[in-house]
Amino acid sequence: MYGRLDIEGSYFDITTSDRIVWTPDANGLWSPKNLQRVQSSGVEIIAGWRVLNENVLLRASYTNADSKKTGSATTDDQTLNKQLPYLPHETASLSLSVRLSPVTIDIRHEYTGFRYTTETNDARYLLQPYQKTDISLSAALSGEPLAATIRVGVSNLFDSDYQIFPNFLCR
Repeated sequence: MYGRLDIEGSYFDITTSDRIVWTPDANGLWSPKNLQRVQSSGVEIIAGWRVLNENVLLRASYTNADSKKTGSATTDDQTLNKQLPYLPHETASLSLSVRLSPVTIDIRHEYTGFRYTTETNDARYLLQPYQKTDISLSAALSGEPLAATIRVGVSNLFDSDYQIFPNFLCR
């Protein structure tokens, strides 16, 4: 009567040896770097509620994660046990999908928490949290022997300003 509610929870704890990441140097040139050992741990919760003969899906997710450098070639490494740059501690999303066969409307709102831009986690150089909303309309076309989907969408519906990397403003 009230549809189907699915809830999923996950805990992860991953140790990586010789983790290679791409990172910018002082001139903004990106190159690979070996971080030695990295410990990534956190929780993820996902909930989905399907109603009206599963034609409406409301979905929410939340992730809280730490990814820290735990190995170093030197004893005085100031980046040891620090959050990896550009990886947020928190992300969340909320989406609504309504299927009016053969058309489907999808709306998705995302939150990305603050991110450090330095390996030492210097609070003066943070990328601020941001939110963005996307919307799309798709239509399923089927016929023998082929099937296709036509999709039209708008990314960043409310024209939010946000940065994925320093000095790279997105809209």
